[in-house]
Amino acid sequence: MTSGVMAGAIAREAADIVEGARNAQHGDKERSFAAIAGLWNAYLSARKAGGPIGSVDVAHMMALLKIARSVQGQAGFRDHYVDAVGYAAIAGELALDAGAAPADRQVAVNFPEHAAWRGGGAAVEG
Repeated sequence: MTSGVMAGAIAREAADIVEGARNAQHGDKERSFAAIAGLWNAYLSARKAGGPIGSVDVAHMMALLKIARSVQGQAGFRDHYVDAVGYAAIAGELALDAGAAPADRQVAVNFPEHAAWRGGGAAVEG
């Protein structure tokens, strides 16, 4: 299979999923994404640490994504709850791990192919 053919097959599969089962499971895309945005904005406004988000923040926000999907999507869809608990457990592991990098420690990552939009080296928690 050539890469163009494979890319097309991937795109068709994604369209079938987004327009089919996932739409039923996660609810209307616009409302679902608006709910996720609302929860993420509330989280980011409430967090004590300023500056870039870290790995614990990402785990918290992924749990919030699953919570938003649980209230916007298919009632009783087990995956939302299992994943939310999993993300919360990961957040706890990361936050409590004695070897975890502090939230203010950043590692510069160079993505030269994205220099036009990133405005310099991207920072991620190490």
